[in-house]
Amino acid sequence: TELGVTADFDLEAIATFRGIFPESVERPVMIINCGAVATVLAVFDKNGDKSEFLTVNKLGRNLSLGQNSWQSSINAKPGDMIEFRVEVKANGDSVIKDVIVSDAMPNQLEYQDKLTVDGVNIQGDIRNGGNIGDLDPNETKIVTFQTQVKSEQNFSFGITTIVNSAIVRGKDVSSQSDILTLQIQKSSVLGEATSVSTGALDYL
Repeated sequence: TELGVTADFDLEAIATFRGIFPESVERPVMIINCGAVATVLAVFDKNGDKSEFLTVNKLGRNLSLGQNSWQSSINAKPGDMIEFRVEVKANGDSVIKDVIVSDAMPNQLEYQDKLTVDGVNIQGDIRNGGNIGDLDPNETKIVTFQTQVKSEQNFSFGITTIVNSAIVRGKDVSSQSDILTLQIQKSSVLGEATSVSTGALDYL
């Protein structure tokens, strides 16, 4: 177009997106770029090339309260023993090699070891990252370990919210993370809740 003249036009195309989808479908998608509007018929092909990736799920339970079920949020008080469970799954069609699990443990928790992979005791410190080996397609491994909530002098009166992150990564795949929250109650005096977040996604 000449300077100062505006032209509007539509483009039509067909794009195929290959990946992991529940079904093969066709959907119209509108793309706007540099003032041009393109209406694309997007074909989402569930049988297309699949990329490998990891998923992670972090849960915990308060052993001092006798909890048996795993939860995504835990209530505790200073001195309580907490057990964590990190479930790691390989997704895709190929083996994911050298999978490493780490925990960005906040200062209010003290690591107590008892590190296991699929129920087998292993040596290592989850805070520094532990290599749990290779994962075959759709294989799942479960990592557990224990911590203790530190003593009362480490907390203000009332409730302190701690956000704890588990992080997994493998060779040639992106790192993934999941969080668990702990509500630490220091009794005797009521106070406003405070929040402490590890912000630990760049921990590795």
